[in-house]
Amino acid sequence: MGGITATFVFSLKKQCLEVTMSADGSRVFVVDEDATARDSLVRLLESAGFKTESYAHVCGFLKCAKMSGGACALIALRVPECNGHGMLNQIIEQSPQLPVIVVSEHGDVRTAVKAIKSGAWDFIEKPIDKNAVLESVRSAITDSAGGRRRVRALEEFKGAIKTLTRRELEVYELVIAGKTSLEIAKRLYISTRTVSAHRASIKAKTGIASAAQLIRLGLQTRDSALNQHDLRVP
Repeated sequence: MGGITATFVFSLKKQCLEVTMSADGSRVFVVDEDATARDSLVRLLESAGFKTESYAHVCGFLKCAKMSGGACALIALRVPECNGHGMLNQIIEQSPQLPVIVVSEHGDVRTAVKAIKSGAWDFIEKPIDKNAVLESVRSAITDSAGGRRRVRALEEFKGAIKTLTRRELEVYELVIAGKTSLEIAKRLYISTRTVSAHRASIKAKTGIASAAQLIRLGLQTRDSALNQHDLRVP
């Protein structure tokens, strides 16, 4: 017989927590006030072999979840009861080892930068791309389980930053500062097309396809990159 699935339903005040456990797989927390979006994410994750715990509200998640047993969390940025970025800080303070992937309808660069600065592992814009979600979850779980791999990846990223041209580094610094391509173009007196070309080159040299991951790693290495090039972007 195939894997047996058991579903338990708990209640916390007026909040509902559903815990779905499969025979194998890492456990992923899903927090989203939108029941349809939440159920869709749960089905996607279960179909890929993950265990899931779903919550409608972050406050219930913080009270009920045994986060030490979790591998990753998918959190909708805008939820009732708690401020989105304040919520991130609470989760990370309570369980610093838990990678948090933020899902938001607001996919602008500033929102992504703010989420990453608040400690998010990754940032995914709605409507979600199923493959992107699964790739991000798997990457977060792998990263969480391998501290030495994180250190090595960071060192490789630092090495890649050293290969950037001066202009590419200027663009890179403004990207991780949350500037849009239009704002970068105005700041550097170049066209948005040229900015896009520099951004593509930066991604190619670093091997980082996700803008959120580029921002996260960039924030960690910003000082060393600036010192290497003796550059300060105003």
